[in-house]
Amino acid sequence: MRLRVALLLLCFATACVHRMHSTSALLLSSKAGRLFLTPDCQPGRGPCIPGTPVLASDYVDRRYQDFRESGFIDLDSDMRLRVVGPIMRPGTEGPPLIASASSRSPSGGLNMNVLASPDLLGYESAIYALRPTENGIAATLISIDVKPIAGSAADLRKTDYLRLPNSPQYLRLYFQLQRSDFDHNSALLTADSLSALDQVSRRFEKDPSAVCAATAGCITLPRGVVMIPELAVHVRERTVYVALESNLQDALRSAGEHDARTLVKSLRISRRLGTRQVPIRFDRTSDEVLGLPLIGGDQITW
Repeated sequence: MRLRVALLLLCFATACVHRMHSTSALLLSSKAGRLFLTPDCQPGRGPCIPGTPVLASDYVDRRYQDFRESGFIDLDSDMRLRVVGPIMRPGTEGPPLIASASSRSPSGGLNMNVLASPDLLGYESAIYALRPTENGIAATLISIDVKPIAGSAADLRKTDYLRLPNSPQYLRLYFQLQRSDFDHNSALLTADSLSALDQVSRRFEKDPSAVCAATAGCITLPRGVVMIPELAVHVRERTVYVALESNLQDALRSAGEHDARTLVKSLRISRRLGTRQVPIRFDRTSDEVLGLPLIGGDQITW
């Protein structure tokens, strides 16, 4: 029984077309303050997954490779990749932030004072667009913005840390690395096929340092530089990008709507299942829908 439920949940979250083509909508409901999604099937329209409610946050987790447990996410064309890193004074190698002092708080916790290094000149943020191809994803650097701590932005050196190949690749981002023997916070694995990516991924999980030292298909960045996947969500005529596990209110705020509760009665939300966009139906007398976790490709209008 547990295996059947797990398979149904996986199929639901990844939009198995052969079982979900009769799904006419997703129903959003709330229980004990938690949001659930349930497929709504059209009678007589062919096979459909039974209407088992799925926790909305688990839907996102399953959609993206069970990232909470696996620690990775496969990048796709409903995302972009942001790389953020410090810009240090040329010739220096120290950390951008320095712990200056610590003290015990009245509650028993530890208060730590952190100061910027005198060699920290600013930060850069690079954006990589992800475009679908027949053989994977083509990643293209579209911008590098710099923000100085003091002085002029023109004096700051920009760095393309990834330097991704022009040929399409399958891209897997490990962004929850916790191994003490691997001196990086994240790693991007690339391969020319999904099967090859799975193979290098299995080797990486056993010994990341050895894999990254031996293959060009592993990109690591200096400590302090982070790779962040961002989801593309369409709000009216505009595409906004939000962090993984962001919710509807986050997307509306990114689109410039700061009083989202006033929109609830007229909101329309749809999500891609297979090749179709299906509506998400919800209770318009409550603003709980604003906490709905989003996935890339969701469409919002009013």
